[in-house]
Amino acid sequence: MLKFILLGALAASSLCGDPLKIGIYGGVFEPGQYEIPSDEGLLRGIYLAGGIRGDGCPEHIYLRRNTEEGVKMISVDAWKIVFEDKPDVPLQDKDLILAQFHMISHLSFEEIKQFNQQLPIYLEKQKKEE
Repeated sequence: MLKFILLGALAASSLCGDPLKIGIYGGVFEPGQYEIPSDEGLLRGIYLAGGIRGDGCPEHIYLRRNTEEGVKMISVDAWKIVFEDKPDVPLQDKDLILAQFHMISHLSFEEIKQFNQQLPIYLEKQKKEE
């Protein structure tokens, strides 16, 4: 399992183009297939899927990506991205976002609710900085 290293250059790495077809599953309110603009990232996908459910965990998001070397599973801490104002993770066509379920999490339901409330604020701020 790869640990995703957030670098400022990644935020600027995507270019506008054809919409991306991605899947979002696990601990989100509206799992399924989505089309998003190619300049959007992982957090926009989570937002489109209605946010993280109470039995999900924003600290344990996995991005499944097909590469020339094979399938890669990238671990992403969406909580840190939002609350430490890190750059979003760029997506590629056919990426799969997996929000892990946690029956017992060190995050409370209120903290997960806070994450979901902060998510659109983060995304709007990122848009303005582009």
